[in-house]
Amino acid sequence: WRHFKDSGIPLILMIGGSTGVGKSTVAAELAYRLNVARTQSTDMMREVIRSYLTPEVAPTLQYSSFDAWRGLPLQHNAEAESNSDRVVDGYLSQVATMRPAIQAAMDRAIQEQEPLILEGVHILPSHLDLARISERAIVIPLILSTIEKDVLRQRLSRRGSETRQRNASRYLEHLEAIWELQGFLTQESEAAQITVLPTGDIETTVSEVLDDIAKEVTRRFPPHPKSLRAKD
Repeated sequence: WRHFKDSGIPLILMIGGSTGVGKSTVAAELAYRLNVARTQSTDMMREVIRSYLTPEVAPTLQYSSFDAWRGLPLQHNAEAESNSDRVVDGYLSQVATMRPAIQAAMDRAIQEQEPLILEGVHILPSHLDLARISERAIVIPLILSTIEKDVLRQRLSRRGSETRQRNASRYLEHLEAIWELQGFLTQESEAAQITVLPTGDIETTVSEVLDDIAKEVTRRFPPHPKSLRAKD
């Protein structure tokens, strides 16, 4: 770790997943454990971007990730083979609009040599150019998921009761779309060999992420042979 800390190479941790899987909670705990001051939510990015891009320029940003399809052209929605396709297409349209801002946040972290935790539904590692920055940062992309739909339903209900700005009934109304979006994120990430972690227990999830970070740091900065002999 000392060699990593002295290298000037920042840690960039990317936490994706659908609504209600615990991204913000996990990100906050990891920021505390790792002493990372800079965290960025893609939801906040979306709010900023849509404040200066008109609905005509970025129509899908006016909606949540699970109903972004409402911003797609009517003809596109009519031609969608299923509701699941429609949900995914709307989401991918949002991701495409958000991609430059996400890449810029990572570039800034590298330039300033500061660790960064990026979290949000728009973190889709397979659609980001991570190879471009992999030599200049320790990049840990992962997707969080909820294994059972009933667990997701309970979490969405709690979301509304814990935060006044969040309407639980609206999330529950779109439970199927959120579940379908999670299925897409999981399938897409597994195909790209991106880590997918279930979030049944937050402490377990955080520990697994910390283990992944430690393994990658050790791979990039292997212990000096003298250090290993000293331990023996």
